[in-house]
Amino acid sequence: MIRFLLPVLLTVGPDSEPASGAQSGTASLGVPVMAPYGFPEGYLADSLEASEDWTVLERSPDGFLIVPLALDTLRLPDLAAVSPDGADTVIVPHPVIVVGRTMPDSVCDATVFPAPLPMDIPPGYPSDYLHRLAFWRTWGVRGRAFPWLPVAAGALVAVLAVWFLSRRRKPSGVPAGVDISDSPSSFEKAALALLDSKFLAAGDFKALYREIDLLLRRLFRARSGIDVEALTHRQIHRRLSGRKDLKWLVDGSEGLIREIGLQRYADWGTTREKAQADIRRLAELGKAGPRS
Repeated sequence: MIRFLLPVLLTVGPDSEPASGAQSGTASLGVPVMAPYGFPEGYLADSLEASEDWTVLERSPDGFLIVPLALDTLRLPDLAAVSPDGADTVIVPHPVIVVGRTMPDSVCDATVFPAPLPMDIPPGYPSDYLHRLAFWRTWGVRGRAFPWLPVAAGALVAVLAVWFLSRRRKPSGVPAGVDISDSPSSFEKAALALLDSKFLAAGDFKALYREIDLLLRRLFRARSGIDVEALTHRQIHRRLSGRKDLKWLVDGSEGLIREIGLQRYADWGTTREKAQADIRRLAELGKAGPRS
């Protein structure tokens, strides 16, 4: 004979609505709770299987100790219980477990602060006590002081720029301020001084031809009256090629310009004998041809 057992309901909260004949209880997410089935004494009940919403820790005479895994109302299954002699079987209705939040809903309500600090003046304090505390009122009121730091930084940069420009390397062995238009022999001496330069002795042809390049540009400027410091040799030749009085200078400097490009920018390499010949050729250009 099969009959149904209706256990006594537990006291539940207002949010739970248990089904008729089922025990009910509340639980927290992840916290073990007893699921009370209320099996008749001596009856052998079926086992409760774990699911996605709960896991079973242990079994007891009154029910099962479970851990809720879902923030929801757990609908456990009905279980059958058989009497010791096997003559009687009862269907025990499932309990209803309501899983509540781990924190009250009130923690999600953010309150608006009236001010960063309490604005109540303590008894006996002056009326302007909070003036210095109300920093949001005083920001930007005070006048700006003299910008000493930017001015000092700018002065330092200017001093360093002057120092750097004053230390620019001058041609080795070449006297500063040689005026070729007034003294062609001075240019010849300056050019021939490169024969005794440390660059030629050390075989540093890249540095040597840099000095030759500077002297050649000084010669172009003196003979043509054009500032050629910022021009390439191709631009210099283009400007001077139309002047018949400087044809000798344009034609005579082609070999030097080609060698300057190879040594300074291609690091081509050469011999001391070839470098000495180029220096003598530069000296000859300084004293040859008409002066402008």
